[in-house]
Amino acid sequence: MNTGTRKILGIVIVIVILIVSMVIYINYVASHTEHIVPVYIGVDKREYGPNDTVTIYARLGTTLYPFEIYANYPWGITIFRIPDEIPPEEVLENRTLLDEISGNLYEGVVPFVLNNSKRIFEFQWNETVIGPPDTSQGSQIYKAMGGYYVVYPTTYNVKDGRNMPEFILTENSIFHLDGVYARLDNGSLIIDYIGEKKPFFTGEVYLDLRPVGITFNYTGSELKIPLNIQSQGYLSIKTSLGTYGVGYYNGNGESSEY
Repeated sequence: MNTGTRKILGIVIVIVILIVSMVIYINYVASHTEHIVPVYIGVDKREYGPNDTVTIYARLGTTLYPFEIYANYPWGITIFRIPDEIPPEEVLENRTLLDEISGNLYEGVVPFVLNNSKRIFEFQWNETVIGPPDTSQGSQIYKAMGGYYVVYPTTYNVKDGRNMPEFILTENSIFHLDGVYARLDNGSLIIDYIGEKKPFFTGEVYLDLRPVGITFNYTGSELKIPLNIQSQGYLSIKTSLGTYGVGYYNGNGESSEY
């Protein structure tokens, strides 16, 4: 082998070593880099009745890497009621506002597992929410009140820490639910029904799961019931349509709403 041939062979070997080293480096970086996986969250309808089942869809964007996140009860895809004074579409544009809403006392929760075994996952919500007061059996379960809701995962575990979800909300992430609605207002309890068809129903007021001696009869028009309760605690109403959590009553005429 002459000198020229040896030089060419040496150059080829160096190039091959550089290429192999580069491939190894790229694979190493790829395996240790956090990858963002877009996840689109939505529901199957815009309007639901008080006894419907809400179907929630999670659609994964394209990813070439192993991906799995999960949440066990009482965590999961969370369903928040949007306060009446907030236009529903604003929560899609204002993530800070969404974070504030996520502090509600009462929220629906759907445990989930998402991975890249398929593109679309489907979950069911039975229109119930969990909330205070806590007992030895845990939080209470109530029917969800009427109004606008948004679905959004807030707490979850990442099985592979290098693949992180980016949850994307769209118009399909918001829906309206017909049903009983109650709130506290300057020491009074306001009760109404949100929906075109307003059923008649009866009910009783509870404070920390104990009756306070106040009953009511709803006949299609908003009720305003002075409470005159000296004790503090979490207010709820048990009606012929279900039990609903209302909010915290502090006993002096001031109160926090749902």
